[in-house]
Amino acid sequence: MVDFRTLHQRVADELGRRIVGGAWGPGDPLPVEDVLAAEIGVSRGVVREAVKSLVAKGMLRVRPRTGTRVLPPEHWNHLDRDVLRWKQAGDAAALLRDTGELRRIIEPEAARLAAGRAGPDDVRILYEALAAMEAAAAAPGRGGYVEADIAFHRALLDAGGNRLLGSLGRAVEIALEHSFVVSTRTPGAVEASLPGHRAVVRAVEARDPEAAAAAVLAIIESAEEEIARSPEHRTPPADPSRPRHRAAPAPSDATRSGETLEGTAGRTRLPHAPVPALRRRAPHPPPGQARRRWIHRARNPDATPSCRPGRGAARWYRWCRGGRCASPAPTGRRSRWPR
Repeated sequence: MVDFRTLHQRVADELGRRIVGGAWGPGDPLPVEDVLAAEIGVSRGVVREAVKSLVAKGMLRVRPRTGTRVLPPEHWNHLDRDVLRWKQAGDAAALLRDTGELRRIIEPEAARLAAGRAGPDDVRILYEALAAMEAAAAAPGRGGYVEADIAFHRALLDAGGNRLLGSLGRAVEIALEHSFVVSTRTPGAVEASLPGHRAVVRAVEARDPEAAAAAVLAIIESAEEEIARSPEHRTPPADPSRPRHRAAPAPSDATRSGETLEGTAGRTRLPHAPVPALRRRAPHPPPGQARRRWIHRARNPDATPSCRPGRGAARWYRWCRGGRCASPAPTGRRSRWPR
């Protein structure tokens, strides 16, 4: 359960879950602020702040006239903690697959760097994390084992001396936690992973880059096997043609006719419903010389085009003002409008 500090964070979490879950596909517009505010039960300002936070994560784009639209997943910041959490709740199998592929690319090279650059303090932190894992594995219920495992891998990334790798480890901590929870759920998985972690620490201490990389790769492969055997999370094979979002249902006759959804009291229209025209604001008379033209148009809406202001001479303005707009249009050159 996530504890949100502000109200707009809760609204951003709700909208983000809907976007990742496929409620709005790429290119679909979000409902207007009034509809979202009434549906969620917050003010328009809170919705506006939530939309800004999703724009910063690359999930939405706000443009004049076109409104707020959902961007494709390629534009999302997939290292953001909130995006990872929403993907974990929406498509956990894909997140597990992506996390395993990322670990194969990053962690073996990070172990090589750690074996060549780690100092005494880095090795001590690795041993402390390993000791915490062993203590949690021996405790009833194995509480705290996942946290100790995350601390071990984060210390391994920090031991390489590359600050970007350390920041990357902290960014994907939620994905690592989800992967470790699933991989250690099968019986005997915790006990089988401890020798591999000991081998990593010993290789780093002995400054053997190849042995450290091989030990980390063995840990990753073992975790992938445990995830594949997990009954709750079946990782699908990578398929580029698989759609990321649910396809929108085909519009029915009721949708094309503009009917509203049941239970929404007429507030939410279907995607293909016609949008009502906005009511135009009453215009104000312009200042200066054009004021008489504006007043004449307002007082004579049925005037013929030939006697509308700006189409004739000054004497024709006096003719129209006298109520004889049906007379034929005057001939001759145009003159300035009378003051």
